[in-house]
Amino acid sequence: MFDTKNYPRDECKRAALFFLNSISSGEGKTKSNYSRQLPKKCPPNLIPLRNLHQIKVTSELLHLVPGKALRRHCCDIVPSSETIMDINIRKCKDDELIAMHS
Repeated sequence: MFDTKNYPRDECKRAALFFLNSISSGEGKTKSNYSRQLPKKCPPNLIPLRNLHQIKVTSELLHLVPGKALRRHCCDIVPSSETIMDINIRKCKDDELIAMHS
C-alpha cells in the first residue's frame, strides 16, 4: 500500500516520521528498531508525539504449513517508557477480532 495523503511542506504539520535503524533475528524472533527523525525548526508544543523517539518491534518466527497461508497477524503494545514504544507481533488467537479504533 502507498500513502497518498497530502504531505505538508511545513514540517511542523507533518506526522511523526520513523526510519528503520536495525534488524536482527535469533532465538525464534525477529527484532527491528526504528528511530525518530525530529523536525528541526518546530516549537516542542507543535511536534506530534514529541517524547516518542524509538519504536521496537518483536515478531515471533511463524511456522507456515505448506499450502496453507497465514492471513493475519495481531499485535500487543507492551508497557514501556515515554520515549520508547515496544510492539510484539504474533499469530492471532482463535476467535480474536481485528478491528480499527478511531
